[in-house]
Amino acid sequence: MVLISKKYAHFYFLIILSVLLQSCTVMESSKYLLSGGTYRSRAFKQAKKVYINIPSDDIIAYPVLKNKNGPIVDTSDSITYSPSSSTAKRGFFTNPSFDIDVVTLPLKYRPAIRNFPNQLSTDFNGAIYLGWRNDIHKIKYKRSLLKSYNREITHYGFTTGVFLGVGATVINPWVTNNAVNYEYDGMVLTT
Repeated sequence: MVLISKKYAHFYFLIILSVLLQSCTVMESSKYLLSGGTYRSRAFKQAKKVYINIPSDDIIAYPVLKNKNGPIVDTSDSITYSPSSSTAKRGFFTNPSFDIDVVTLPLKYRPAIRNFPNQLSTDFNGAIYLGWRNDIHKIKYKRSLLKSYNREITHYGFTTGVFLGVGATVINPWVTNNAVNYEYDGMVLTT
């Protein structure tokens, strides 16, 4: 049995709590839904990219071929992903992109040090996030009890990057171990 010292118990509790309460998004943004456009896919041997067209309940994928004048869509070849098909196909499409977001940090936690207790601050914090995002769309059809196919599109979004921002925090003799003898709201740089 592993024992956690009381000195760091609150720190471990906050880490576990923050991991359990994390989520990437609460609502699906229409920006990241599968829509018509160019995606990467291995659906065609001759092309690494496909153009998706969604005219109705069907999803039609066309290969995008390289040309000296730029990419062209080959409409003579296509794959149709349709719930009415007796052999409902599966599809896998990715869309890498550059991501810029505005991030707010609603809480700051400062652990106890020396004789000063834990602190939880709700002062303003804001940051700009820059990163590389990869959206993955997986299409599959499940057969229902009525012997029809129901389409399921699963979306995963992965991102990695950096953020930089500013915030405010209280500066006083207690938090600085008497390094200053006055009180003010100081600016902090968040990275």
